Amino acid sequence: MDCRRQCIELMNVLDLLPFVRGWGYEPTTLSNQTIKETTRVIDWNNKKGWFLWMAGSMNDPNVIIRIVTDQYYGKSITPLALYAGGLTTSNNTGVWVAKYDAVNSIYSPVYAPPYPLPFNSAIKIELTPSSNGPFTLINYGNLLITITDEETFLKDLRRVLGKGLK
Repeated sequence: MDCRRQCIELMNVLDLLPFVRGWGYEPTTLSNQTIKETTRVIDWNNKKGWFLWMAGSMNDPNVIIRIVTDQYYGKSITPLALYAGGLTTSNNTGVWVAKYDAVNSIYSPVYAPPYPLPFNSAIKIELTPSSNGPFTLINYGNLLITITDEETFLKDLRRVLGKGLK
């Protein structure tokens, strides 16, 4: 096997993004929102791509943050559960609570998986208030990479990888 092929096999598709077109970053940011609904969808994307990270701050430690990919139930976390589980710094699981301040009611969960979370048809990120009622989303952000032009993306990927990709 030639060196070029061995090097490419050690890479994943994300490593090749600088060499292909047809993709883009899609950030979401929110701040100072009162969430009253039973569940609020804060991001919905029906493309293919990868979830890179999310972080936020809220005034209720029991808010449920749920990430659903391809209509499949995914991660569900609360700041309190992360804190109670000792997940208070960056770690191998990719989930932790960066700030847990009960005095000032500021709770900041983070989900940054060690490997980006792929989605094939859709991703939805939603918040569900606890039984404490409405809460304030102080700030929130996430970052996705999405395939914006699948035909161009695959054409360029085939060019980079050579004839081995069908």
